[in-house]
Amino acid sequence: MHIDLFGYLNYNFIKKIGEEIIPFIVISILGIIVMISILGLPANFTLFNFISMIITFILGSILALIFYSIFGLLAFYIQKVNSLYQMTDKIVMVLGGSYVPISLFPNIMKKIAMYSPFGAINFVTSTVYDSWKNEYIIKIGMQIFWIFIFYILLQELYKRAKRRLSINGG
Repeated sequence: MHIDLFGYLNYNFIKKIGEEIIPFIVISILGIIVMISILGLPANFTLFNFISMIITFILGSILALIFYSIFGLLAFYIQKVNSLYQMTDKIVMVLGGSYVPISLFPNIMKKIAMYSPFGAINFVTSTVYDSWKNEYIIKIGMQIFWIFIFYILLQELYKRAKRRLSINGG
């Protein structure tokens, strides 16, 4: 049986999205309702912020799916990839501003967070800042750039992993 690159990878992407989209939508709607009822809308929040938040979230999710798919394929070469997942999760959380706001980072760390794929996954958190209107083209461009780079890497890694695959001796 021959499984082509696009069928297998697209199937896994769609499966992952399908498993998480309903819980995400429910949690997001409830979170927004609770946030607005307790805090109200942020003063500088506009339709532009909302639309760019959705765009950066989708691009960040695609980048994360590709990124973690690459680590999954590394299982053909490294027996246990759990430590890679854990390290990557922590790096994404730190450089994405989940643990500490990026604005509190030293300048060198801000640049690493801005230009690395780890920070690009969580650019959605930047959409609420006033500086977003000056940065959105660069940040969305960085997400698209990293998606392109890592998708090419994913394709190549998948082709090599298929060559290593042996099912029932064939």
